[in-house]
Amino acid sequence: MHSNAISPEAYRAHAEDPQKGFTAAKFDPAKWAELAKSAGMKYTVLTTRHHDGYALFDSKHPNSWTSVKHLGRDLIKEYTDAVRKAGLHVGLYYSPMSWRYPGYYNVTGTGCKLNVWGYTAEPWHKENARFMKEEVYEQLGVLLNNYGPIEYMFWDGGYLGQSKDAELEDRFWDSGKYQDPNGDWKVGEAYLDKEESSGKSLGVMGMVRRHQPRMIVNERFGWIGDVHGEEGSAATSGEIRNEQTMEKCASVQKGGWGHVPNASVMTFEQIAVYLSNCAVRNMNFLLNVAPDREGLIPQNQQDVLLRTGQWLKIVGPAIYHTRGGPWQPLHGEYGFTCAGDKIYCQIYSSYRDRAKGTFTTHSVGSKEVSKVTDLYSGKELPWKKNDNNTLTIEQVDYNQTPYVTILQITLNENVYGN
Repeated sequence: MHSNAISPEAYRAHAEDPQKGFTAAKFDPAKWAELAKSAGMKYTVLTTRHHDGYALFDSKHPNSWTSVKHLGRDLIKEYTDAVRKAGLHVGLYYSPMSWRYPGYYNVTGTGCKLNVWGYTAEPWHKENARFMKEEVYEQLGVLLNNYGPIEYMFWDGGYLGQSKDAELEDRFWDSGKYQDPNGDWKVGEAYLDKEESSGKSLGVMGMVRRHQPRMIVNERFGWIGDVHGEEGSAATSGEIRNEQTMEKCASVQKGGWGHVPNASVMTFEQIAVYLSNCAVRNMNFLLNVAPDREGLIPQNQQDVLLRTGQWLKIVGPAIYHTRGGPWQPLHGEYGFTCAGDKIYCQIYSSYRDRAKGTFTTHSVGSKEVSKVTDLYSGKELPWKKNDNNTLTIEQVDYNQTPYVTILQITLNENVYGN
């Protein structure tokens, strides 16, 4: 819709074309959930509405465009039921921005931001933007109340006119606990969610905390957020993220987040390195798949996920329930995770001493080492403690899993002494 500057009317006609449009005719959320579990995933996040404004759930707002109206199906209900039944944690994605509204680019009605549709400033855009906001509040009420416990919300697109202006975003969306009763974009009485004790109209996070008190959210909707994201195909680098809870998101499909016919995908080896790079830095890895218009995840995407899951069945102890450390990673060469009395050295293809078949750690101090094993093969490896209290591990087979070699060091006490 955006890339080709398709009008909302033409886009809707295309999307609802029964021959070439969105049908979800083969959407089977139970199979999706099983694929996620087989890939080693612990939580899933489904796009409930993207920037084109099409919602996969029911909405009573007069301008809503939904799968219930179009297909007679509440796809979010089908998804949440299947994911919960599979024992996975339930997450949702929601985009408050909508390309269906010219007012999105001109919320004040005085200065229209650059856009592909050629909209220019019109005074009525301010009311159009208020109408957009009102639809968001109605739909958030549906998502927060109708699908049981939701554990994670990935907000996307809280920016206005697709450019950042934190002060304006906060004033427009009322993203905190309460709405501003004197604000310029008042939500209609029918769509207000009021605090019982005070009678105040709740803002976005007020609604979240009232209806989903255990739900965590990311930071893309004008509020600080519980989870901070790093998006895109660039490799994760830098030091361990200790100050904030972090999530890396990338797409397994090359060339976009949404479905591209016959697109190539990341290799299993690339995914393994991305996941390891996240784990050694205290980050989750949210990996996007791109289903087609019928709701099928392409086979090449499924295949690479399944192979990732097979790998994780062996090396999972180095990923799950671990923390980055005890030492900082060196990008492209190695990183570390730890849990209890175990340190996991995760070594990549560019490690400088790879040809020697050895790996030398940082200092373990006075801690005693019980044994060292290659986690993938289970083979115990010889090692020595050097005068500076570093460990040199020998006979490392870097050809076995050259993308990520994982060595498990077992100490005689917990890594952090408790």
